[in-house]
Amino acid sequence: MLRRLHCLLLSMIVGGAMPTAALGRSRGEVKHAGRTGKSAHGKGHAQRRKKKQRHYRPPELPSSIEFHSFDLVTGQGQLVVVGTKHVPETRLLVLSDDRGRRFVPDLAECQPPVGVELPADSSDLALVPANLRWRCTFSVSPLYRRTALVGVAMEWGDKVVEVAPQKVAAVYAAAAKVVPSAPKPREDGQPPPRPVPPPPGADGAEPEDSEAAEEDGGESDEAPR
Repeated sequence: MLRRLHCLLLSMIVGGAMPTAALGRSRGEVKHAGRTGKSAHGKGHAQRRKKKQRHYRPPELPSSIEFHSFDLVTGQGQLVVVGTKHVPETRLLVLSDDRGRRFVPDLAECQPPVGVELPADSSDLALVPANLRWRCTFSVSPLYRRTALVGVAMEWGDKVVEVAPQKVAAVYAAAAKVVPSAPKPREDGQPPPRPVPPPPGADGAEPEDSEAAEEDGGESDEAPR
């Protein structure tokens, strides 16, 4: 009898310990799997980031820009951009007037020459001629048509490719002949310096202050003593 009770008690102890050990082993496996998945996800994210960094391409500046025509009525200008295998970046286009203002056109787009077909895959640049002459059109808003256009350039950082000022002046002069009321450029062809306001109090009292002082003085003279 005692032997049976002893065997029964031993079997109960062994049976209760086995689920606990199995549960502990399953928890350890889950934790390990979670760590493995997290590290794999981190590696994949880092690889994607490096891949994007490798494919970054800074904007390509042309070797030269030709300014062909400008219409003061519509505000549209025609350019030829030479020396880029990709479509010229029109966001790099910067214009300037004879007041010293620098601005970007309202709209700008570029197309390859008529009859030239570019490869379907833009990565195959070997098939694109190095001296391809892109036809570009830009538009100037009416606000900036009130002054003479003196500068056309494409800029990226400290790199600048611009049209010669004499060429810009000649194209603008031809456009101004069609519109009698067109603003005339400065004689020297250079933008004027920006006006610098005088510091306060440099020229004495302001006109309003002097007029107020005169009014006060007049009243004091007429006041009864």
